[in-house]
This record gives sequence, C-alpha cells and structure tokens, in this order.
Amino acid sequence: MVKKKRKPLSEAQKQERRERLAVARDKKPEPKYVSVAANVRELEDEDPLSLKNTRKHIKTNKDERQRLKKILRTSNDRKTLSRYNNIDTFIQNMEYYLRNGLWLDLFYGEQ
Repeated sequence: MVKKKRKPLSEAQKQERRERLAVARDKKPEPKYVSVAANVRELEDEDPLSLKNTRKHIKTNKDERQRLKKILRTSNDRKTLSRYNNIDTFIQNMEYYLRNGLWLDLFYGEQ
C-alpha cells in the first residue's frame, strides 16, 4: 500500500488553521467529573484525599502492583503475594472512594 503525499499548504493556509485550532482549544469546556462523587470534587487540591492526589496515589500503586505481579510469575513468595493483595485492595478502595465518596480503608496516602 502506497501512502499518498499531501499537497503542501501555503503559509496563509497554515496560519488560518493555527487560528482555528487556537479558537477550538479556547472553547473546550472544563471537565465536570460526573463519575466522581460530589464531596470529592469539592475538595481543594492540597487536601490529601482530593481528586488530584488520589489519582496520583492510584497510579503509583498500580505501577507497584504491576511490578509485584512480574515477580509473582517467577516465584511463589508468600510475602510478595500478601503485599500484592494489600496493594490491589487499596487500589480498589481508592477507586470506590472516587465513585462514592466513602473511604473504606484504615490508611491513606501514596504508600
């Protein structure tokens, strides 16, 4: 399959497309986060349980869970399995918190 070459644009056409793109970006509305609980949406970004911080904690723990999963493929260490299960439950609880606004865990934070 041969890729068809694009017709080159003049400088005026390029400028017009840049302006249209800038206008479209300005019109983009702020996200409403409808799937996130209202009490979580209202928290300030500095709060340890805010939407921004909780998403960061979820990402960090998902990376750690993935690392432990790779280790578990080659060995059956009980401590690693226990740590994996703890992190998995913690991630599920944080995701539940974002949806419903109820913190189910005894702990909070990145680790």
